[in-house]
Amino acid sequence: SSPAGGDGASAASSPSPSSPRSVEDADSDLEKLYLRGKQFYVVGNIELAIRHYREALRLDPDHKASKADYKKLKKLQKAMQEAEAK
Repeated sequence: SSPAGGDGASAASSPSPSSPRSVEDADSDLEKLYLRGKQFYVVGNIELAIRHYREALRLDPDHKASKADYKKLKKLQKAMQEAEAK
């Protein structure tokens, strides 16, 4: 018998480590990294946001949204460091 509720759906959506990676998986990973970066930015964790954008850019160096947000946050991080140094 199959499990009741969403248990089956959540297990099916996460690939096993031995399953082959597809383009769709890579796109999904890219989107997850980008969205996670956005979430960290919203809650004020600039360092983790930058780390997630950097990882997204490793998957796709031309991902426009990740690139734009990464550059914006690097400028913000630099400005914050300069303000703290004063």
